Amino acid sequence: MDEFDYWRLCDHLSVQDAAALVIGAEPSSVCGTGEGVYLAVHHSDAGPSSNAGAFQAAFTAIKNAIQAGTIPAKVRVSAREYGSADMQADAEYASIGLPFRHGTTAEDGEILSDEGFFYRPFPDWSLTTVAVADLKAWLASRGMVTGFFFPNREESQPGYLDKTHPSYAPKLAAAIRAWEAVTSDPERLRGKTPKQALTKWLNEHAAAYGLTKEDGTPNATGVEEAAKLANWRPEGGASKTPGE
Repeated sequence: MDEFDYWRLCDHLSVQDAAALVIGAEPSSVCGTGEGVYLAVHHSDAGPSSNAGAFQAAFTAIKNAIQAGTIPAKVRVSAREYGSADMQADAEYASIGLPFRHGTTAEDGEILSDEGFFYRPFPDWSLTTVAVADLKAWLASRGMVTGFFFPNREESQPGYLDKTHPSYAPKLAAAIRAWEAVTSDPERLRGKTPKQALTKWLNEHAAAYGLTKEDGTPNATGVEEAAKLANWRPEGGASKTPGE
């Protein structure tokens, strides 16, 4: 087994790791932090893992999709404690006759919160995560159905999920992708009936499957029909989730 085999154990990935895997690169080759993330290029390589430009394109596309709400994500920011060393530095700052203020040790871009920690007010893409099922649905909606996330194209992309198929039915594809996403992530079912969880996913991904109105908002009728199709518990009732 190689590094890629172990990455397939992940149900959720950081944005920068996901971008690397999309282009077929090992996440361990990603360097830098924040917006300065880049793919380390080994000039002896001839494969896609050496394509730093492809990494930046995939990284940018995923970030933009998250910010636009196309890919659901758990957006996190980097933070650190405002500790005793920081307090001492503030006191020393005042001791030399400068106006006293908290947070003199703030690093580039950091803000001191009222709760007592420093943070940067923008997403940290090494901490922000996406569900693999959501990422795969987004990739498929963009016509990308090969590579790490689709190791067996024939198996993972049957005709009814292939947008180029002459008989492709968007509502059917949406229902299937919703079922896959919800059943693979127990958190989506916590405190919800299957239909509620399916409807939430379909609303989040409506644009990818043509389930929107002219103003871009989800088409409630189309979402309802797709949710009914995917619902494995039409009699209602919340699903049991771990810990309940």
